[in-house]
Parts: sequence; C-alpha cells; structure tokens
Amino acid sequence: MSRLISPHHKPLNTKLMPALAVQLTIRLVVRVWAGYEKDGGDFKTQDGTPYAVFKDTSVSATLVAEPTDNLSLKFTGYYTKADDNGTSIGVDSSIAGTAAGACNQTFSGEYLNPASGERTPFTRDLSALGFSTFCGEIPDGEFLVAPVTVNPVAADTVSFFVGRLNALTNLHPLLEKYSILRQPGGDELGGRNQTYRLQFSGDYDIADHTVSWQVSRANTGTVDVRDFRFGIPNIPGQVLLLGNNIALRETYYEARVASSADQRLRYMIGCQRLHHALSFGQRTGQRDASCDGRRCYRRLPGQLDNRYLWVNRL
Repeated sequence: MSRLISPHHKPLNTKLMPALAVQLTIRLVVRVWAGYEKDGGDFKTQDGTPYAVFKDTSVSATLVAEPTDNLSLKFTGYYTKADDNGTSIGVDSSIAGTAAGACNQTFSGEYLNPASGERTPFTRDLSALGFSTFCGEIPDGEFLVAPVTVNPVAADTVSFFVGRLNALTNLHPLLEKYSILRQPGGDELGGRNQTYRLQFSGDYDIADHTVSWQVSRANTGTVDVRDFRFGIPNIPGQVLLLGNNIALRETYYEARVASSADQRLRYMIGCQRLHHALSFGQRTGQRDASCDGRRCYRRLPGQLDNRYLWVNRL
C-alpha cells in the first residue's frame, strides 16, 4: 500500500545517513555506511495512536584488498532492521458511501460459465440493496479508516479469537529455532523485520587466465501481526489478529575461469549454485495445554535449488 498523506495529521520524518571511506594502505580500502529513517504516522488509529509509522536502521560495509598485483579481493555486507506498526487501511461505505436504498443505479450484464460457455443475463438494481455502497464512486483519502488499535487487549476481540493475542509475544513454535526471526512487538501490532547479506568475491590472474569466484549468504526474517479487518470490523470496536512468521535463507556460489582477452580463441567455463530455503508459519491459534503446536499452527516449508555448469565461446 502506498503511504497516503492526510492533511489532518503531521507525518513524522527523521533521517540520518553518515558514511565513511578510509584507505588504510595503498592496497586496502574500507567503506562504511549507516542510516536511520523514521517516517509515516500520516493517520491515526481509532484510539488516537499515530499509525503506519516506519522505522528503518541499516548499516553496510565494503572492504577491498589487492594483496598482490594479480589478486583482488572484495568483502561486502549489509544489515537492515525495519519496524512498522501497521500498513493496512480501509474505506467504510457507511461513512463515505451512499446509504442503503439511495443508490439509483442499475447494472446489467451476463454470467459466463467457463466450462460450458453458457451465458446467463442478469440485472441488478442497487437501490434494492439493504446496505450502504459506494454507488460507483470511490472516496478519496479524506475518508480512509485506520484500524481500531495497534495495542489490542483481550477486550478488543471476541472470546473465540482471544488466543491469537499470543502472536504478539511468541513466535510460531516450529520456527523458534530460526535466529533471524525477531521477537514480536509484545503489545503492538505491525512488522518486525530484519535481513542481512554477506558476500565475498575475488579475481586471480594466472597463466593468461582469470579465475573469479563469488560466495554469498543472506538471511531474511519477517514477523508480522495485523488486524485482518483493515479498520472496518464486522463487530464495532473489535480486531481480528493474523500473524505470519517467515524465515528465508539464500546461499549462492559461483566460480569461473576465463581466457585472456587477447587470445584468438576466447572461452569461459564456470559453475554456480543458488539455494533458497523458506519456512512460513501462520499464527491462527493459541498455545496452551489443548494445542500441540502442530494442530494450531500452520507451517509451509519450501526449497529451491538451482545448479548450473556452462562453457561459453567468447
């Protein structure tokens, strides 16, 4: 969702981005960058809390070394932590729409059965609807409705779903082993995300050939708890929590040998491997004596493993 701005609330905006580059020796250079940004808060929840507030903290570093004239090495890495207290928002036709029975529009068309090809005509008179509608006009940003609260308690949800409050304090029980997953916000809805990547690469010239390699490892963790009603609850003042925990690990290897550029016959031989490991858990139940962790929580594991070997004539 794009970050819409309402004139009723002054958005937050803080940004710090220092950087440093140091040449330690003629063959060794270090670069460091850090950043912090806080923005959003363009809207308020129904209990008055600034909503859609984003806080991002990042740091990256690069080390470039040339130990000898025919060997160059490069090490890079970054880390980012990103927090928000919600991004979903809704529009309520009972506030910004047309009242039941007041929409004097009629629509006609055909239902199509994709299996048989049969077409069935229909006509709908919107004035006969027993509920409010937008009557063909979508309201602007003045009428967006944020969730009831970002700090729900038991009284804010029906008893059948009160167990979902555990998603605010506990990770999915089958994903607790993944250290990339941060602990949830405790008492606040939103996302608690972090990611990092470490990469090492190099080039080595030997016997009219260049040997190159690259090794990379990345980890991303997403811990997200939202009000599934998007600010328009079917029971006034109530929230319906839904929590997702996602751990994604990526490993990449590449190596290649290339002939000299001034040879008549130029070629390159190489290989690479890309491996993704995904673990997804959805928080839909409560953790107590009646829940064994597998019946009340859903987990979707996934793997992607690609390997290539190539020979190119250049």
